[in-house]
Amino acid sequence: MNADHNITFETIVGHVTGELPADQSATLAQQAEANASLARMIAAIRSVITALREPQDNPTEAALARARQLIDLQVGVLPFGFEPAGLVIAELVEDTRDPSSMYGLRGEATAYQLSFEADYAEVHLHVTSEAGGNCRVRGQVDVFEPSNDDIRVALRRSGREALIETEADDTGQFKLEVEPATYDVIVSVGLRTLLVPSVEIG
Repeated sequence: MNADHNITFETIVGHVTGELPADQSATLAQQAEANASLARMIAAIRSVITALREPQDNPTEAALARARQLIDLQVGVLPFGFEPAGLVIAELVEDTRDPSSMYGLRGEATAYQLSFEADYAEVHLHVTSEAGGNCRVRGQVDVFEPSNDDIRVALRRSGREALIETEADDTGQFKLEVEPATYDVIVSVGLRTLLVPSVEIG
């Protein structure tokens, strides 16, 4: 298992603030070069922390917006049952679309599969464009170790607080229908939460 499957929110904050040991920070920086989701998360947290460190009696709207973004990254608008304390960022390990469309995890194929992996689970998304314009997402969550925990899945559209939620069945399968847009994919397995930020679907 790759080391970047164990990256937590607290680890990224330590990297940004300089509190993470130098060797771990260097490793994280190398991992971010190959993991677009991780790189976006680091950049967002750095932006927020920089704003919050600025001594301001009257913070600007931009600073407040970035502070809200930091909260969203850690606890977001996660529904009841999604645990921010166990937040882990998943890594993209498969994208069946044209490689030229992978920047930003974006593509326009009518059907494709995305796979993400963390230290305790894999998430597979099969996305199909529907005739009405929406996208059908059929997913599978594979937990590496046997677990009786419920599996909950949510898609959070970027820039919005509303979530589209569902629960996986006993085999880890789930279905959702969404509008084409950019989403944060959030998967909860017991007290652990797997996050894939900024996945463009459609």
